[in-house]
Amino acid sequence: YSFCTLLGTHQKKRGEMDLSSQWESTCKSAAAQWGTELLFAAIITAVHGTAFWGGIAYYKALSGVKELDKYKIQHPARERGNSEELVRKAVVDGVVGSWVVVPVLCYGFAWWLGFGGDLCEPLPGWGVFAVHLIVSILFTDSTFYWAHRALHHKSLYSWIHKQHHEFKATIPLASEYDHPIEDAVNTLTTIGGPLLLHSHPLFLAFYIAFRVFQTIDAHSGYSLPPPYSPWNIGVFWSSALRHDYHHTENIGNYGDWLPIWDYICGTDKSWKRYQQKEAKA
Repeated sequence: YSFCTLLGTHQKKRGEMDLSSQWESTCKSAAAQWGTELLFAAIITAVHGTAFWGGIAYYKALSGVKELDKYKIQHPARERGNSEELVRKAVVDGVVGSWVVVPVLCYGFAWWLGFGGDLCEPLPGWGVFAVHLIVSILFTDSTFYWAHRALHHKSLYSWIHKQHHEFKATIPLASEYDHPIEDAVNTLTTIGGPLLLHSHPLFLAFYIAFRVFQTIDAHSGYSLPPPYSPWNIGVFWSSALRHDYHHTENIGNYGDWLPIWDYICGTDKSWKRYQQKEAKA
């Protein structure tokens, strides 16, 4: 048993080294032609765009599966739907954000701050990857909760966060439809963890895709079980239901994926009363 364990560990480390060396070689070759800044911007742009539009297409496809209609979150606002004008605005916002704002900002960050300069460095091991993922999730959840709650203050809501709440019935496109200031705040809650941890730029790319897809799920209008939704597992269950209620009622449930801060601060009381009422109905 010990020999097999040691052999497996050796093979795993060798596999990680092979993958890392392949990445270094490919990255340095591309960076020599494009420059590290442009390569970094291109990778983040491609990853974000694929996650955003791919996620939207995925949930659009699932909406055509009749067997999944039972998982659709039903309420009067969803029955009324959203105006065509609002949906068109969200499409334009998504296109500009994905293919103009993201590449420009990424290139600017890489050029001005030097971030992404270690793009071609060896890849981290799976252990480091796991630790950075857990810490980044906790960082995002904490900062998003307090930033989101602050944006609901009467002095900020009407001129910043109200735009996002134009969608009373959430759809995937609504996930990134927001005021530029809110967009900047949400971006910081996502990239802040990896930046503080000095994570490898490829981990940052992965985490951006992870967050984008999870946010789309929260705005999908469905509360799907695995494997249709990888996000509704264990303590994360009902994240789409919680956020959909937030959009509909515009109260409480300020958390992102985890319900921890809403539970600690008691900002889920209205949601719990609603659940109890629905259970009795």
